[in-house]
Amino acid sequence: MSEWAALVLDSGRNVLQLLSLVGVVYGALIVLFSLLIRPQAKIVRGDKLSVRQFLRSGYFLRFFTGIFLGTFAGLLIIGSLKLIGEEGGISSVTLVHSVSLFAVANFLGRLTWGALTDHWSASLNVFMALLLQGVAIAPPYLG
Repeated sequence: MSEWAALVLDSGRNVLQLLSLVGVVYGALIVLFSLLIRPQAKIVRGDKLSVRQFLRSGYFLRFFTGIFLGTFAGLLIIGSLKLIGEEGGISSVTLVHSVSLFAVANFLGRLTWGALTDHWSASLNVFMALLLQGVAIAPPYLG
C-alpha cells in the first residue's frame, strides 16, 4: 500500500487526493465483495429473504445509513487532522502522534462496538455509536 501511495503522491497529487482515491477504491471493493454475500436474514414468518428483499428492507437501510454516516465522518476527520492541527499551530511531531493515537482509538472503538454487538442488538449499537459521536463533536457548536 505504501508503494502505491508513493506512486500517487509522486504523480503530483496531494495527500487529500490520495485519501479520496483510497476511499473510493476501498468503497468500490466493499460494494463488489458485498455482492458475494448471501444474506441469511429471515422474515418473522420464517421465510428466507432474497437478496433483493434484504437490500430493500428497513433493516438493511438503517444499518447501511448508520455505517455510512459513521465511516464518512471518520474519513473526513482522519483526512483533515493534519490541516486542523496546522491551523491550530500544532507542531509536526505532535500532529504525527495525534493522528497515530486517533487511528489506534478508531481501531479499538471498532473492536469494542463489534464486541458489544455480539451481546446487544446491532441496531442499538449503531444508534449508540452515532449518538456518542454526535455528543462528542457538539460542544464546540453549542457555545
